[in-house]
Amino acid sequence: MTPLQLVQPLRRSALERLEPVVEALLHDLVVDEFQGHAYLDQTRDRLIHKIRQMPPHLGFGMVAMTLAWDAYGVSRGGQPSHLQPVEQRKARFREWRDGPVLLQTWSQFYEKMGVFVYWSTVEDNGAEP
Repeated sequence: MTPLQLVQPLRRSALERLEPVVEALLHDLVVDEFQGHAYLDQTRDRLIHKIRQMPPHLGFGMVAMTLAWDAYGVSRGGQPSHLQPVEQRKARFREWRDGPVLLQTWSQFYEKMGVFVYWSTVEDNGAEP
């Protein structure tokens, strides 16, 4: 068995765990801001696709940081961030956005890329902004 074959199940597992976390982040950053409920699933899928298309060293880091943010919620709110009420989840996000540079960079990725992918999805569906 090659090293790549050993890693594939882990990668699949991480990407499956990523879906509800990215959805929660997009909900807080896009849906609340722009009433974007209609395109949440498509936006989530597209953003995860973009993360998967990153060079491995960047994509792995983004997945790891996103899952770490979710786990951080356990220490701050008793459950993973994506399961917390919206206001608590937003507080967790602000803590990272206002934290060290690495956490700020992660937060900025979701703030900027999440909105960009959302509006691209709206446009691709022929909807009015």
